[in-house]
Amino acid sequence: MMTRKIVTPKFLVRLTQYLMLLSIILIIIVIIGDIKIKSMEQPVVIIWEDICVAKESVKEQAKRYVQSLPMPDMSDVPRVEEQPVIIQGYIVPSTEAEEEIYLLAKGIHGEASICDHEEKYKVGTVIMNRVAHSRYPNTVKGVLADPSQYSCYQDNRWFTEEPSKEEIEIARDIYLNGTRVFGPEVIYQSRSCAGKCVDVTKWHEYGTD
Repeated sequence: MMTRKIVTPKFLVRLTQYLMLLSIILIIIVIIGDIKIKSMEQPVVIIWEDICVAKESVKEQAKRYVQSLPMPDMSDVPRVEEQPVIIQGYIVPSTEAEEEIYLLAKGIHGEASICDHEEKYKVGTVIMNRVAHSRYPNTVKGVLADPSQYSCYQDNRWFTEEPSKEEIEIARDIYLNGTRVFGPEVIYQSRSCAGKCVDVTKWHEYGTD
């Protein structure tokens, strides 16, 4: 029996070879593209410490530059002294302490304007003793404005009369230097003694609980 030999045309052989080569090239391209894509997916790491160091360096450079600048000569600039603000004869205090001193002087004037030097110290002492006492407000204004306590705070004299220089100096001495003529337990001052009486003058009586 005779077998028939199949003869493949040469162009089919070449076509097959080209197709195989093309397949290999495509496979290589796909592999390279996949590698590049994976490399692009890697997270970008930002080293913040390096950035902060760089910023700090700029800051230090600016600081050194400012420090190297010459200071202006201010010797020829005239100084302007702060003047008290006065409204209709009333000196507006510039600080909280000055306001408290002023109000203390007003309280001394309202309660003892016709009294002698020592009596004014006694009145001021009682006011400050009340400021320090837990039963009363902790400010001069609060003590004077306490209902039914200091009548001078309620009448027209409070708004129409100003303390004298002597009364302001007494108030400043009592408030700033802590000068007292009574112990801290003396918290009453009136025309008739409240509590235990410790001192009596022709103007007032002073007492404790």
